Amino acid sequence: MSRLSPNMHPNLKSDVIELLNVKQIYTVLDFIRTDTKLIEKSSHLTFREILDVKKELTKRFSAQPRNGFEYYKLIISNSAIIETGIKNLDDLLEGGLFTGNIYEICGLPATGKTLFCLTLMKNVVSKMKENIYYLDTKQDFSARKFKQMLCNSNKQELVEALSRALIKNISSQHELVNSLFEIKEKLQSGLKMRAVIIDSLPALYWQSADYSGNNNFLNHTVNILRYLSIEYNLVIIVTNLITLWNEGGFNTQDSYQEKISCGGYWHNVPNVRLKFERTSQSACKVTLMKTWKVMPEICECGVELTDVGIK
Repeated sequence: MSRLSPNMHPNLKSDVIELLNVKQIYTVLDFIRTDTKLIEKSSHLTFREILDVKKELTKRFSAQPRNGFEYYKLIISNSAIIETGIKNLDDLLEGGLFTGNIYEICGLPATGKTLFCLTLMKNVVSKMKENIYYLDTKQDFSARKFKQMLCNSNKQELVEALSRALIKNISSQHELVNSLFEIKEKLQSGLKMRAVIIDSLPALYWQSADYSGNNNFLNHTVNILRYLSIEYNLVIIVTNLITLWNEGGFNTQDSYQEKISCGGYWHNVPNVRLKFERTSQSACKVTLMKTWKVMPEICECGVELTDVGIK
């Protein structure tokens, strides 16, 4: 759903939108669903002005009927399989990453999750020659490292490849949601792109201990990610952490349970979940834990970690 903006209605001025954002009313859907009296208390709008805005937004953003066959042909023509550039993993995924899906890359710290993201980005910008967005929440993206991974390119190819890698540092939950809506606006304006990478989600989720606020943040994030993946046939990559928990007690002190971060709400969001496990200094095992297709008989593969990416 579209983000609230001043050009949607004369009553939605910038100061009013800021007050609404404080109450976690970000989108058109949030505004329409929120009780009118609550909006009246939270903003400078009168009851009648709020009703006028809701009426206009409902008329403007309500779902429009579409021809089913034409929509089916549109999906088929825009769908694609994006190769990761990692042969064993592409074989495991039956060709690569399918557009229209959210992929979660999870694992313990230092298991190759970020290296996978860089390897995918390298393949997209250099071989596929497509744009890709990389939202860096850990603030540790190294342009020098990525340039090193593109070592086989000549100067002209290197410049073109780097120009297709769209990097943005993210420091807060609010900034991530805003950035995703900015990506949506750029896609609407004609930007051609194949994938969005968020590395990583827990870095933002753990910024707050407010359980309700975190779930509200995830709800907004998931809604826009699903919209982007389906409407614009993108591949969404989100990295996540696995943590180890010990329930305590003398009999279980050596027994640990693995848990995927970001809570139960997030657990069912990804269409595909890949778990990375380090087996040696330069090797990693990738396990397919969840898929939108039938689970294959062999659901794991081995990959090699190198300075120029995963092989």
